[in-house]
Amino acid sequence: MSSWVDDFMAEPPRETGPAKSKSRQGPAARLRKATIAAIQALVHSGSRPMVVPVFSGGIEIDGRRYLMGRAGASDLVCCFKGRFFALELKAGRDVVSDAQKKFAIRVAQAGGVYVVVRQPQDAVDALMD
Repeated sequence: MSSWVDDFMAEPPRETGPAKSKSRQGPAARLRKATIAAIQALVHSGSRPMVVPVFSGGIEIDGRRYLMGRAGASDLVCCFKGRFFALELKAGRDVVSDAQKKFAIRVAQAGGVYVVVRQPQDAVDALMD
């Protein structure tokens, strides 16, 4: 009796389409990258910050759509000097949704800090405050 690994290895390789061109990052992706870099640069302050991106939304696999994460969850979570921060990144004219407002209330009730970040310096200021 063969295992699923043997069956998988026996299959011929699948054909792939042409290589996709790499798209440029949008403003939200640039803000995320710059904010993470700015937070990680705070090592000189004597405490190493831990920052974790939170990915939510949907993904499609074999024609079926699956949801990931929780509606309203912040884009980044960070722990710095024993404090919890939920960082919501907003690029351009984005606004905080009702679900995000509810999440902000829950973070505050739990003793955390919820910050809306429009530029990387906003996150650094909140962590250093």
